[in-house]
Amino acid sequence: MKTLLRRQFWRADEGARLVLRQLWEHRRLFVLTVALTGLGAAFEGVGLGLLVPFLDSLTNPDAKGFATGWAWVDQHLLRVDAPVMTRLYWFSGLILTAILLRAGLGYAAQQLSIRLQESILHRLRCQIIDQLQAVSLRFYAHRRAGDLLNVLTAEIQRLRFLFGTSSAILIHMSLFVVYGTAIFALSWSLALVAIVLTVGLFVVVRALIDRLKRESDAITTTNGWIASRAQELIAGIRTVLTHGAEAFESARFKQVSQEAADVVVRLSRKQSLVGPLSQAVASAALIGLIIVAVQFFVLPGRMSIAVLITFLFAFFRMLPLVQNINGLRAMWAKQRGAVDAVAAMLRRDDKPYLPTVPFRSRACARPSSCATLASATSPASACCTIST
Repeated sequence: MKTLLRRQFWRADEGARLVLRQLWEHRRLFVLTVALTGLGAAFEGVGLGLLVPFLDSLTNPDAKGFATGWAWVDQHLLRVDAPVMTRLYWFSGLILTAILLRAGLGYAAQQLSIRLQESILHRLRCQIIDQLQAVSLRFYAHRRAGDLLNVLTAEIQRLRFLFGTSSAILIHMSLFVVYGTAIFALSWSLALVAIVLTVGLFVVVRALIDRLKRESDAITTTNGWIASRAQELIAGIRTVLTHGAEAFESARFKQVSQEAADVVVRLSRKQSLVGPLSQAVASAALIGLIIVAVQFFVLPGRMSIAVLITFLFAFFRMLPLVQNINGLRAMWAKQRGAVDAVAAMLRRDDKPYLPTVPFRSRACARPSSCATLASATSPASACCTIST
């Protein structure tokens, strides 16, 4: 039963299979990107954790330094026995160091993410070219050239935007986990209230995001129409000019162009609802959390002012992350049709292939000098990598 469900999932979601396959092919670069992102988020958590002793030194200068109970940490990291001003400068330096490390690791993770993204797109472009050279002429008899060009150009460009959005979601989710862990460490009971309110944000926008996913294929369809109309016009421009059909061709192109614009406007209208809706729910959640914290934790003496300020700081940082994640999810859903279009192009069980050329696309490598020379002298001798 599990095997059957797994097979049905893979058939139903070819886009997910395509993305996972590409990430597996670039797994080292992907793991390194995720690791640097996680380390950057960890240093964000270190800086957040140092806020408690830092604020405690400001609010209670005459009290003993904040201690964790671990001797080495209290003596060497928190400096509990040092004078107040020494602790203040010490914590300021540690927080600044954590921020700089976080920024450096974030920059490195972003550069690796761009490299991973472009490597995947390069591989997909080469695989599409391999596919187009391996299929028989019967395949082209039922396909418009504009649709094929659209997948190779516009849909690949949409994939670049989608992968960039996925990288931003990964970074925001890492920071969200860090801030969520921090507020649980500060007060698990108050953190439960905050997490419930935060989960409510995701639930509110889920219906909109699911609808965007279902309707995102319309962008691929209309982009294909535009490319086909333009390709047909260019290929038959002499016939058009000879018969004076400029107005007819112009009207045909304007029609599909207007349909493409209407599709984008309709989907963008739904995408734009995510931001205001998230902000309204987040504002109500924030006000409710402050009331609960003051009434049930601060006034009864169950929480100090320093801990409350740190908790609210973490929650203030977490709420914009939730809003950004929801917005990024909406943008990702809007571009999801590009993944399905590329996956459909690379699918092998629904296309006729040349009987003399078994198709198997190798990883695209940099062209060698002999291959470059062959492509310059004889295009037929420089066919893309199709082998057994």
